[in-house]
Amino acid sequence: KSSHLVIENLYETSFLEHMFLETESGVGYYDEKEDKIVIISSTQNIHYKRKEISRMLNLPEDKIKIIQAVTGGGFGGKLDVTVEGWIALAVYHTKKPVKITLTRDDSFLTNTKRHALKFYYTSYVDKNGYLKGVKVKIVGDTGAYASYGATVCLRAAVHCTGPYNVPNVYAESIMCYTNNHPCGAMRGFGIPQIAFAHESQMDEIAEALNIDPFELRMKNVLKKGDLTATGQKLNYSVGIGKTLEKLKPVYDELKKSGKKGVGIGCMYYGIGNTGIPNPSTIIVELSTNGKIVVHSGVCEIGQGSDTILYQIALETLKISPDLIEFTQKDTSITEDAGSTSASRQTYISGKALYEACVQMREFLERENFYSGKRSLKDIFREKGNVKFTGYFDPPTSKLDPETSQGVPYATYAFATHIAVVEVDEITGFTDVKEVYACHDVGKAINPVLLKGQVNSGVAMGVGMALMEKFVPKETENLHKYYIPTSMDMPEVKAFFVEDEEPTGPYGAKGIGEPALIPTAPAIINAIKDYTGVRVYKLPADIETLKMSLESGVRSRE
Repeated sequence: KSSHLVIENLYETSFLEHMFLETESGVGYYDEKEDKIVIISSTQNIHYKRKEISRMLNLPEDKIKIIQAVTGGGFGGKLDVTVEGWIALAVYHTKKPVKITLTRDDSFLTNTKRHALKFYYTSYVDKNGYLKGVKVKIVGDTGAYASYGATVCLRAAVHCTGPYNVPNVYAESIMCYTNNHPCGAMRGFGIPQIAFAHESQMDEIAEALNIDPFELRMKNVLKKGDLTATGQKLNYSVGIGKTLEKLKPVYDELKKSGKKGVGIGCMYYGIGNTGIPNPSTIIVELSTNGKIVVHSGVCEIGQGSDTILYQIALETLKISPDLIEFTQKDTSITEDAGSTSASRQTYISGKALYEACVQMREFLERENFYSGKRSLKDIFREKGNVKFTGYFDPPTSKLDPETSQGVPYATYAFATHIAVVEVDEITGFTDVKEVYACHDVGKAINPVLLKGQVNSGVAMGVGMALMEKFVPKETENLHKYYIPTSMDMPEVKAFFVEDEEPTGPYGAKGIGEPALIPTAPAIINAIKDYTGVRVYKLPADIETLKMSLESGVRSRE
C-alpha cells in the first residue's frame, strides 16, 4: 500500500514443440547370453528409462539394459519414455529385434510440449525505482498427464522475481490437467516463460518512472548476501551485476547512435533439480590396457558434455589424452549420473568426475607414476583393476510446505542479453539484427562450446519470441509450425564473466538452459522500443504485431 508505483499486467505464452532434428528412435533385442532385454535409444537419461521399463514389464532392473545411441537433440523432449516402452513390450513378447522411428507427424502427435502459462503479475516499486514487492499468480496447462508439470509449476514460482532483490514476494502457482496435449520438460522448465513476464514488467516500470531500463536493472539486481524469494542467502557466484557491467559499453554505444529497437533481458536459473536430491556417480578405473577408463552414464545430446568431462579428467589427472577412455553410456557398466536436463551435467557430474579423478591421482602419486618411474601398465600388473568412485549431490533443502522457504538450488546461473531489432510496421515483420549475450558461467571450461550453446539458445529464443506456436488439434507437422532458419538468425556476440562457484568443478556452473532464457524478453522489449507497442502474449508473430500496430495502441494506458 505504501508503494509509489504499482504495475499490473497479464502475460501469456503458448505451447511449443521441441523440434529436435532426430525424431524419437530406438532399437531393441533380447540378449540370450545375458538374459536381458537390450534397448539402444535416443534418450536423455538411461537409468531413468531402465527404471520405467522395469516397472512397466514387472522385471528386475538387472534384466534390462539401456544404451544411449548418438542422440540428435533432446531439449527435454527425450526425458520421458518415448519409443522405449513400445520397443521393450514388443521384444518381451516376440524375443525378436525391434526398431521404431517416429515420423515427424507422429512425433508432433505424441511428444510432450512446452507448457502454456499465464502470469497475473503485479510489481510494487518506490519512487526511486527500487522493487518493494511482487505478487504473481501463475496458471499452467499441463495437458492430459502430469509429466514434469509439477516441476515447471514450482520452478516458475521460485524464479518469479527474476534476478532481482525483492523483499516481499507472494507467488501462487497452479498447474491444471486439461484435454490438451501432455506437456513436459523443455529447455528452461518454465523460466523462459516467467522471464518474459518479469522483464516486460521491468521495462514498464522504467517507462513509468522515466528511468533508463539498464539503470533500473543495475539498481535492483541480486548481490552477494541478498536473499532470494525462498529466503536463500546468496553467498557465492552472483554474477548478474557483472553481466550488466560487461554489456554496458555495448548498450551505451547503441543508445548513443540513436538506434531504436534495443531491448534488454536478464535472468537467473537454479542449476539442477528443485529442492530434491539429484546426485551423480562416476567411476574411474585403471584398466588392463594401461589406460584410465571413465565409466560415465552422462547422456551427451549435442551440448558437449563428453568434451567437458574429458577436459575435467585430463586437467585433474595430469596425463596425456591418449591415456583416457570413456565407456559407452550403458546402464550395465555405469552408475546413475542423473538426467541430462536442468543444466546440471557440467556442474554435478563434472564435480563427481573431479572427485573420482582426485582419488585416482593421489593413488598414482603413491605408485610413482608421475615421477616417471612406473607406467600405468606396470601399476596395473601389480595392483589390478583399481577403481575410484566420485559422487556429488548439490547441497540443497526441500522447500517448507507452509512457508516455501528453503534452498532449492546450490547455485544459480545469471545472464543479460541485449537484442537489436527492426520492425516493418506495414507488415508486422520483425528482423532481429543483433543479440549481445553475457553469461556468468562460474568458470569457462570450454569457451567454444559455451558460444555454441549461446548461439543455439538465441535461435530457440527467436522462435519463442516471434514465430513458434503449437495449437492442439491444428498443428500436425512442419507445414504449420515455423522455426527459425539461418536466414532468421541475428549476429550473435557472446561474452562471459566468471564468478566462480566453490562447489563446482574448477568453479563451473551450467549454461544449457540459461543460453535461451533472456532472448525472447530482450526481443519483446526491443519491439516495444522500436514501435511503441508492447506485446503481452507470445509469440509476437506477424499477425499479432500487425494487429497491435493497426490498433494504434502505442503504450499501455
